[in-house]
Amino acid sequence: MFPTPAIRMAYMFNRLQGRAQVEVLRFIKGETIELEDAEDIIRILHNAFGDPDPFATARAKLTNLKQGKKEFNTYFAEFHMLVAKLNWNENAKLDTLREGMSHDLHRLLFGRTKKLTFDELVALCQETDTEFHSIHLSEGRTYHKQQCIPQGHAQSRAPANTATHTANPPPSCVSQAPHPVSRRPNHMPPDHAGSHAEPHVAAPDHGAGET
Repeated sequence: MFPTPAIRMAYMFNRLQGRAQVEVLRFIKGETIELEDAEDIIRILHNAFGDPDPFATARAKLTNLKQGKKEFNTYFAEFHMLVAKLNWNENAKLDTLREGMSHDLHRLLFGRTKKLTFDELVALCQETDTEFHSIHLSEGRTYHKQQCIPQGHAQSRAPANTATHTANPPPSCVSQAPHPVSRRPNHMPPDHAGSHAEPHVAAPDHGAGET
């Protein structure tokens, strides 16, 4: 597609923008570019924008890399990408990997990793961590099922006679009003019948005026 170095460099230059284009522009004099091929443009951009000390950066990231709550495979993928940039020996990789492992994984592997090689430790961690997360996932599903009992099933467990389980039963519907009194004229209750009887008149004492 790009048969000559000049065409390749022209294509790359036209794809650049901003500061990246300025970094390459200083090597162009009129219609001539003072570079040999496209690899020179890549080198210029790497020097301008790349990491000045990639080894120190990788070491710092590995020191701070922790598994935490992540699965081991996720943690190890980041670990492997960083450690590949360093020329570390077996012991250095083993120590750094152990330091970044989660507390749960340390507890499960206690006393089982002293004589393992790096590859053997990685395989054991992957197997143990997978089993650990599978158990927790299964327990979480069981707990969720216990909490989500269907409403109809929950009602079937209710006692048949709910009145006996009511802390405050509803008040009786029997009226507590006094016995009704008839409102017919001249009618009084029986216990007041004698209160309107004719008054008793005493007979005159005729002996009081005789001598």
